Amino acid sequence: MKRKPEGNVLYILAHVESPKVPPPDAKVVVWLRTSATDQKGIKVTLRYSGACPQVNRYHFHKPFGQEIVMVDPPNPSIDDKQIQIPQSPDGVAEVTTYDHATDPSFNYLDSEAIEVGLSGHQKRGRARDDRGQWEKNTPTLPTMLRFLKAAGVEKIEVFCPFNPKSNGHYVGHVLPVKNQADILYYSGHGSSATGGLISCLDKHQVLVSDINPSANWKEDLDYFIIAGCSVLKPDPTNGFAWGNATLKQSILKGLCGYHGRAPADNERKVEEDGKIIYIPNSRGPAVRIAERFTQLMTAELPDDYGTGHRVLNAWLQANREQHSLGIAYNRDYYWMVVEWLNTYWVLGPYTWPYLRGEER
Repeated sequence: MKRKPEGNVLYILAHVESPKVPPPDAKVVVWLRTSATDQKGIKVTLRYSGACPQVNRYHFHKPFGQEIVMVDPPNPSIDDKQIQIPQSPDGVAEVTTYDHATDPSFNYLDSEAIEVGLSGHQKRGRARDDRGQWEKNTPTLPTMLRFLKAAGVEKIEVFCPFNPKSNGHYVGHVLPVKNQADILYYSGHGSSATGGLISCLDKHQVLVSDINPSANWKEDLDYFIIAGCSVLKPDPTNGFAWGNATLKQSILKGLCGYHGRAPADNERKVEEDGKIIYIPNSRGPAVRIAERFTQLMTAELPDDYGTGHRVLNAWLQANREQHSLGIAYNRDYYWMVVEWLNTYWVLGPYTWPYLRGEER
């Protein structure tokens, strides 16, 4: 099974083993379902098309021009014709996380806290740099540019209901398919020199122009949280660049992140010789911020800083309480956490400019 992006068409090809050549009008029936939107699925009839290179194996597929199409609800799923996959705002609260934990200060606990804490949000997959975590069921995918562009996935599966089960599951083929979340949480490094995200397996320095929000974030994404150093610093290279390409275009409702050094996932420890080490898989400040953020999103109302968005208010308060340099933008203003006289304050609103022709 593969997906053709143009038109959201699915191509399904079955390899059927048989000791005899099938008759020209032979057909097989398979089942197609998704992990979230249409868990019941649809029946798909595939027709014989010819022999495989392997001995005693034969190809079956849908006739060209009659392939299965992914449709936006409330359009219904229909056997042999179409299956529901949201491609526009769907009114469902959803979250996805992207975590590239490649140095001693990082772990995955902040992303896990976001997923667990936002219990009322459906999960739209995750990205991790560790190959050992890549799997199809969640699905957990590599930390690559295409995941940032998708900003959320679910899985779509084709299987034969007459095949024996393996570990309680039918034997089939699984493909991650874009189903955009409302909140995308990025945990990794950032560069204030370029405004780029630098924790990505296939694209070093991911600029907002690489993501191309006007083409890729137009379905359902509302908030992008960048838990990385300085990428939302209020200047034309960083926060204004991200904001001009998303908020000023009415693509996103809010951006959250840091205007200075971002807190570490792991706790720091100072050795007797003055060397700083990180305690692996510990609940450092970034993890505590994620936990507090989700608490303020679900169980407790955050302080109202006038942002107009609970996500932004919760992010600012969680960072203020953890003495971290958080920042949040809406379409017209930004607010930032600053330290003065050993106390952390939320300042704002400050206006920020539309940089015509200068989106990065």
